[in-house]
Amino acid sequence: MDKLVNAFAAPEPLFLIVLGILIAESAAWFTLQRWYFNDGLPLFQREVKAQLPKNDIDQWLQSIQPKSFWGEFHFKAFDAGLVGIRESLGLHHVWRPSYTPLMRAVLLIDRTRGTVKLTGYANYSALLLIPLLLLASLQKAISPLAAIPALLIIGGIAVGLYTIQHHRYERLLAALAEQGRLKTVSAP
Repeated sequence: MDKLVNAFAAPEPLFLIVLGILIAESAAWFTLQRWYFNDGLPLFQREVKAQLPKNDIDQWLQSIQPKSFWGEFHFKAFDAGLVGIRESLGLHHVWRPSYTPLMRAVLLIDRTRGTVKLTGYANYSALLLIPLLLLASLQKAISPLAAIPALLIIGGIAVGLYTIQHHRYERLLAALAEQGRLKTVSAP
């Protein structure tokens, strides 16, 4: 009976803080809010030469992005030189596997130099949840050595998620660079 009563006890403050951050981040990510996409801990950064259209950049990016097993990106132009990027939810493809993104990205467009810089920033929830999972596995283990398998699994999942996004960002940059070469070659 005591366990049943404890199940309905007030949640821990840390749980409420983490839940609040998850909800706020999910809303900012889903609605592509500029303040959320502008800053963070950079995990991926690369710049390529590319020629981009002056208008409707987000729609153009949507049309040239490479097809992916994981679904497509969604783009939102915040202004002429800054575009937010997030993964699609994939709800229209129920049978397709999906993954939890560790990063959100932003394209910084420099038209004078003809470059596009993609920066992938760590999601705040990943920055919170990975250490919390690591601490929880250490706390629940009989000994520190018993926690090693859990630590390896959590680390492996984080590396796998990063690798998927890294590959997807590289493919997007390759498509942008290819579009730039095609425009340069076909120009009179």
